[in-house]
Amino acid sequence: MRDEFGFESGSVEADEARLEEILDRLELQESGRIPQGSPALKSPISGPVFDFLFPPPGGCPALTQAEYRRVLRQAILEAISLANNAAGKLEAAVAVAPGLRDKDAQETARLFRFFFCHDPSLPVPWAGNQPSGASVAKRFRAIARELGGGRRITFRCNPHCDPGERAFTDQHGEPNVINLCALFWNPPPGMPGLPPEGFRGGVILHEMLHVLYTDFFHHVPTERKRNNAHCFRAFALRAKGYGQDLAAQHGCTSRPC
Repeated sequence: MRDEFGFESGSVEADEARLEEILDRLELQESGRIPQGSPALKSPISGPVFDFLFPPPGGCPALTQAEYRRVLRQAILEAISLANNAAGKLEAAVAVAPGLRDKDAQETARLFRFFFCHDPSLPVPWAGNQPSGASVAKRFRAIARELGGGRRITFRCNPHCDPGERAFTDQHGEPNVINLCALFWNPPPGMPGLPPEGFRGGVILHEMLHVLYTDFFHHVPTERKRNNAHCFRAFALRAKGYGQDLAAQHGCTSRPC
C-alpha cells in the first residue's frame, strides 16, 4: 500500500524509484521545462516545503543554490521514506500476536528489541497501554507528515559544528531550523551499505525528533534508549535494509535501557 507520498512500506526498490521520479519532476517544474498544466503534472506531486539560507557562510561546500536544494530535497524525501517504512513495519509487527508474526515482522521485532531492549508489543502505561511499537510508529509518522509539508523547515549550512557532529537544532531558540554540518554534506567513509542519501536522510530524521518532541528527545546524561534520537535513526536505517551509521548505533547502544 502506498502512502500519501507514493512510497510503499517495505519496498526499498519502489521507494527509490518513486524518489527519483519526484526529484526529476520537481526539478523540471522549477526550471520551467515542464509548463504548468501539462499532462506530466496533471496529478499534483506531494513534496517537502523547506527553505535553505543561501548564500551559506564561508567554509561550506562550494555548491550552487540549485545544487544545495537538490541535495536537501533528496535527503528530505529519503527521511520521509525511512520514517514511513519504519512505521509501517512496526504497525505490522504489533498488529498480530508475537507468535503469529511473519518473517518480516519477526525481523522488525528483532531489530526493535536490539535497539529498544523490549518487544514492540510491550504495553506503554503512560500511552494508554498501547504497544510500544505503535507509540514509536506514531512518532515516525509525525516526522513524515511534518517533513512532507506539515510545516516549513529552514535548513542552513553551518561550518562551525563540533567535530563529528552531523547536524543540530535549537528548537526553543530558533524554532524549525536545522543546522547542517560538514559531515552532512560530505558523509564520513567506512559505512558499508549506507549510501550518502540514506545517511543524510537519517540525519534529518534524527533532527526532526528534536524539532517535534523538544522536551522528550534531548541528549543529556539521563537519556535512555526510549528517548534517544540515535536509536530511532539506527532502527529506521536497519529497517529499510541500509548499513548502519556507526555514530547513530554507538549513540544508541551506549545508553541504558
